[in-house]
Formats: sequence, C-alpha cells, structure tokens
Amino acid sequence: MKLYNNLYISENNQQNVAQFINYNTNIEKLSKDKNIEQKYRKKDGTLIKISIQPYSQDPKDKDLTIWMFTNENSADAVYGSLGEAR
Repeated sequence: MKLYNNLYISENNQQNVAQFINYNTNIEKLSKDKNIEQKYRKKDGTLIKISIQPYSQDPKDKDLTIWMFTNENSADAVYGSLGEAR
C-alpha cells in the first residue's frame, strides 16, 4: 500500500491515505464503527473510495478486515467533498 500511495495517489491526498492505511489504527476504529472510509484522487484524476469493514463479528477474527476499492465509474460513486464522478 505504501508503494501504491507513492506511485498512484495525488500528492494532495498522499498524507491522508498514508494515515488511513495504518492497520493498527483501523482495527481500533473498527472496534467502534462497522465501516470506515477514505476518499482520494489518483494522479490521473480518478476518484477512489476505500471502504474497510470487519471480516466477521467473531472475536477470534478481530484482526481480519475486508478492503473494498471503488472507482468513480462504479454505480455507487458518490464522493462528497472530492466532487462527483465524471
């Protein structure tokens, strides 16, 4: 993810995404919320949304997560402050 961040994410969004991909922070946030999201632009201008949710509600799976990447061309592309899909 760090390489992806450096190669593909716009400079304006790299710091936010770097903080977001901190696994330990995400596990802590997911213990309080069912889903966390980050929106950003790639260097080519494409809008992306990352959604992270727990793998399951079973306590033995507390460190497992599912990461979903949605681009602006998907049916549910609503990106709020970053603008609408093209």
